[in-house]
Amino acid sequence: IPTNEKGELKYPNLLPQLTQLWSESTPIRQLNWLWQIANLWNPLKNQGLAATLLNKDLIRVNNRLIQLLELQHDSIPNPSLKDLGKLWSEWLPQTAPQLVPFLEPLCEKLIQGEIEEAEVLSSLLDKSLYHYGQAQERTYHIYTCTDTGRVREHNEDACYPPANQALTLKEPTDSLVIVCDGIGGQDGGEIASNLAIETLKAEILDKSTPEIADNPEKQSQRLAEAICTANNVISERNDQEKRQERQRMGTTVVLALAHGHEAYIGHVGDSRVYLITPSSCHQITIDDDLASREVRLGYLVYRDAIQYPNSGALVQAVGMNNAASLHPTVGRFIVDE
Repeated sequence: IPTNEKGELKYPNLLPQLTQLWSESTPIRQLNWLWQIANLWNPLKNQGLAATLLNKDLIRVNNRLIQLLELQHDSIPNPSLKDLGKLWSEWLPQTAPQLVPFLEPLCEKLIQGEIEEAEVLSSLLDKSLYHYGQAQERTYHIYTCTDTGRVREHNEDACYPPANQALTLKEPTDSLVIVCDGIGGQDGGEIASNLAIETLKAEILDKSTPEIADNPEKQSQRLAEAICTANNVISERNDQEKRQERQRMGTTVVLALAHGHEAYIGHVGDSRVYLITPSSCHQITIDDDLASREVRLGYLVYRDAIQYPNSGALVQAVGMNNAASLHPTVGRFIVDE
């Protein structure tokens, strides 16, 4: 927890306001925060909550992540990106000098109504992020391991790169990490998790092209399709071996692909990704289990949902059925340090 020289909390509130850290942040982190706000605009506006993003007191930051203190209903009839441009223009005096030539005209276009769609705003910020991301030098340190745990007699997990070795990769090499937790009767989980690893590795690394890698939408779609391909490989194996119901084998999948200034996270099931920083630990993925589904549908809060029997039962896993019924989650995050 950050403290000052006297040992007092540097940010005594729940999280610091974005404006408290804005002036001391790098250009790519400032852009990252703006990009997250732009991507939140439509979801909140559709619920009549866009005013939240116009109240600087509610926009808090947890390192690189934007987190909203609370949601505020719109008090004016139709808040627009013009209002967002006016707010951002107030931050220009504290903006990183090298970013001002981009951000100042962007704010002006917003205020003048030349940018009316949040998707256009997000795309412009994306291009600037790519520009500043090129100036970064990144090194990836990878270590993988699995453990049988305290309940099962054999290990049904699989990972890539292979377990118990440390790797250091420098760009432009893409960094791929996969963890699969197998499920299914009579050694099925172990088979499914290894099949998933081999399929995903081939689909993601061997079929990558610059056209796809540098296009966020195509990259996300490719990862989702790779998970669906792994699903069909396992599902066909189940059919060949005439496995039915609880004997059908499947696996969870969680993967991270680092490419340039971006990290793509894909998952199905309840294996997780956490973002760990010097000051926080933040869960990135949301489990595909009954408890999380109840929370997503608005029926229960999580602390109540997990009290119910079978709350941890999976609502989807890779390989149990045809890919038409599978819905992988793929997210994209900016690596800004």
